[in-house]
Amino acid sequence: MDESLFRALNGTYETADLWWDLFDNPAVIGIFVVGVALAAWHAGERRYLLPALLAVAICDLGCARALKPLFDRERPCAVLEDVAMRPTPSGYLCGSGRSMPSCHAANSAALAAALGSPVLAAVSLATGLSRVATGQHWPSDVLAGWALGAGLGAGIRYLFQRALGWR
Repeated sequence: MDESLFRALNGTYETADLWWDLFDNPAVIGIFVVGVALAAWHAGERRYLLPALLAVAICDLGCARALKPLFDRERPCAVLEDVAMRPTPSGYLCGSGRSMPSCHAANSAALAAALGSPVLAAVSLATGLSRVATGQHWPSDVLAGWALGAGLGAGIRYLFQRALGWR
């Protein structure tokens, strides 16, 4: 089932590559996140920036340093034939490292949950789907990343709210 879902979404890359590349580009996502942080700052929601940064930092370290080596799963672009991927000057881009869970999905979900932002939740959704469409992750990698990130981000937000009496 994972491969069937992967092939269905990856098959959209050929016709919507600019869309998927946009949400798969760390620089674009970084600019968007900085914009959201500045908007939160100006809207007086500064208190949630620290929990959001903490959630993303813990999520990224746990994902990359603990979970990826534990699961040791290869990326679909490394094991399947005829996977649509982003071209680069030196060939096609198949990410380095392991596949499970998707740190892009986890980090974006952690940020969205810690800030309580529906807009960032939509960006996290698009980011996770782009990781499958560009051949970098299996759908289950992305689902695991979303679950990890959303749980961690919501948990940290809840702890800060309880400890400091925030609403």
